[in-house]
This record gives sequence, C-alpha cells and structure tokens, in this order.
Amino acid sequence: MNDRNKLIAAVVFALVGIGLAAYLYYRSSGGGLRESPAPLPTGMKESLERTAVSLSMDTEPSADTLSSVLVSAKEKSLSALLSTKIDIERPDDLVIAFQDQLRATLDGNFDQHVAGLNARGYKLDPTSASERKSWEAAAELSRWSKLGLDQLKVEPVYVNGKRVKPEKDMNYYSQGEYTRTADVRPLGNDVESQRLTIIEVSLPMELARVGTSDRVAGTTAYRFAWNREAKQWVPWSIVVLKTDRHPTLYPPF
Repeated sequence: MNDRNKLIAAVVFALVGIGLAAYLYYRSSGGGLRESPAPLPTGMKESLERTAVSLSMDTEPSADTLSSVLVSAKEKSLSALLSTKIDIERPDDLVIAFQDQLRATLDGNFDQHVAGLNARGYKLDPTSASERKSWEAAAELSRWSKLGLDQLKVEPVYVNGKRVKPEKDMNYYSQGEYTRTADVRPLGNDVESQRLTIIEVSLPMELARVGTSDRVAGTTAYRFAWNREAKQWVPWSIVVLKTDRHPTLYPPF
C-alpha cells in the first residue's frame, strides 16, 4: 500500500471511529452504561420471526388515556407479581416504581422523573442542562408508544445475589441493558456481594429505530432492585429485547 492509500485508509478509519464515538455518547449521555448488541446466534432468524408474530400491541396511550393506562399497568403488574408467588418485600412499592418508569416512557417529564429517582436514593442533578437535553430527546422518541399490556410479565432476575433468570434466551435477541453508573445510584454494581434481589417487569412496546422515525415492535423490560436499608425498590436498569437486528433507542431512564 502506497503512502496515499495509507492516508486515505487512516482518514476513513478515523471518521468511522468519530462517528461511532458520537453515536455511543448520544446513547449513553447522562452517565448511563449500555452494553453493545450481542451477536445474533445461528438459526435465530426463524425464532425472531415467530416472536415478532406473537407480540401484540393492545394499548395505544394518549394524553386522554394515560391515567387509565397507568392504573391498568399497575394492576396487571401486581397481579402478575402475586401469581408468580415470588416472596419479596413491599410488592406494592415495586408496582408503583414500575408505574413511574412507564409514565416516564409514555409521557416523560424530566423534573418529575429526577425527583422520583432521587426519592429512591439516586443522586441526580436536576439542574444539569446536558442531562435534561438528552433525557427529553429520548422521552420524545418513546412518547405514546403502543403497548401490549395483556402480555405483561413479572419474573425474578436475581434472588439474594444469585442469578435465577437465564442470561440468554433463544426466543429473543437482546440489544443490551442500560443502567446508571454506580456513583449516582444508591446501590453498587456488585449484585452478588450485596445479595441483591432484582425483579423484572416486561411488556411488548414499540420503540424508535436508530436513524429513522419508524418504530418497531419489541419488548422492554424494566428491572428493580430491593434496597434493604431504605426498604424500597430502586429502578435498576432497562433491557430492550428486539425482534430484528436493527438497533432501537432506549426509553428515558
């Protein structure tokens, strides 16, 4: 390779690197950490197609129906939680925490959301202009997303620090997990040493595709960790499960 070709290759490589860095910064602004999409295993395409067919959006929120949608989501999550016979502290507080997170997804208000997280032990700065800007941009892209409330599920991910939910599930393709950094969270990163119990509430949802205004059907899972000292459930992370390989944006968190 001559010097000219080397220079061109270097410039292309640098531009790709800058573009990727900018993309990851946008996705992780506000201190969040998002895992990169895992490779799609061989033979999963057919499984994804079956999953896409099985997802059903039965609820279309709006400004007029938001209150009733949130009440229904709270009731369904509590019913699902009790039906699993998971022995946990304060199930009533868990479903309220889920209701608050869903509200942020459907009609997010930055000040209300930050106040809610800080009331559960977070240390977020409500005056941060950059935090507000990135959060409101994400909120706008998930506003009034269609939901599948009838397919809402509740299941444990960790119980007393031990993983009980499989890391991989051939029935879906996991895009990744978004969580705040430990410096602003009331609980550290080490689930095992803290013996954390983490519960997941998941439901079908339409999310915005990266780079377009289109929305694609997938599943959003909200995870909550039990804070023994404060005796309350803490929003832990958001996991996006997709039905195709095109990345989607996360709801605000």
